[in-house]
Amino acid sequence: MKFFMRVFLLCCVLLVLFLSFLFLFLAIDWLRLETVAHILHDMPYNLTTKIVLSVLAVVLIFENYLLYQIVSEEGKRGKTIAFDNPSGRVSVSLVALENLIRQKVSKLNEVKEVKVNIAATKKELKAVVKLILTVEVNIPEVTSRVQDIVKQKIQDTIGIEQSINVAVYVGKILPEQINSRRCKEKEGGEEKTDSHLPFQGYRA
Repeated sequence: MKFFMRVFLLCCVLLVLFLSFLFLFLAIDWLRLETVAHILHDMPYNLTTKIVLSVLAVVLIFENYLLYQIVSEEGKRGKTIAFDNPSGRVSVSLVALENLIRQKVSKLNEVKEVKVNIAATKKELKAVVKLILTVEVNIPEVTSRVQDIVKQKIQDTIGIEQSINVAVYVGKILPEQINSRRCKEKEGGEEKTDSHLPFQGYRA
């Protein structure tokens, strides 16, 4: 695979150099479009030309496929955390870790909504937590608890000693009127549900 990657990089470099010099020569009038058109017009369009063009097309398609594979692999590496166990290498999806943290943080009474985004680098793990808080909360205290929960959850889940940076962003604090209204709606919904329960008879 490394051999194909080297050939691919070499072809990309040569192609970029060719196009760069072509555009440069056209820009400084060292080469005219009429000359290029004349060369293409005089080129014999026979079986050999068709074969050469077909081979070039296949090579370009293969290069694009390799480029897609490289980009996909880089994306997968950025979305996973890998570590070595005695029995082999283990990869953990960052999306799964984000879901675990979201469920853990959302259980706090002070938190209405939470979004988590984790990025892995060679030096550290960086977690960005976006919160919508309820009214009358101590923001430094709540955010400190959230940071401790996130850091502890990551360490307990994957058990690595890598540095963990947890950034918390409070995007909104719900007004008291909205909280009261939602509580009343919730209580009203529970009462409405209870009123529609079927009569099951008296119990001794």
